[in-house]
Amino acid sequence: EGDVLEPVLSRSTLEDAQLSLPVVVRLGVRHVRVVMSDFHIARAKFIFEEVFAGCQLTFRSSQTVLSQSELDQLRRHEEGALAELRRSSVSP
Repeated sequence: EGDVLEPVLSRSTLEDAQLSLPVVVRLGVRHVRVVMSDFHIARAKFIFEEVFAGCQLTFRSSQTVLSQSELDQLRRHEEGALAELRRSSVSP
């Protein structure tokens, strides 16, 4: 408890999950806490639950401090990206 896995070099949330999985498996970690921005939690949760199937996951978010219009734009992007993921497979 309290151990932190350094971020992996990735270009997307899907790559975050896919590149983190082998490290988590190698270390024998059974519980993973995933931390992300509040506007991003639904998509990140969907991805990590697919990639880390069978692993105990906990999700935490941090508050994003942006203007309402910027947050609305990010939320619209996240909703569209999540809808696209649900139509396709994100398995590793």
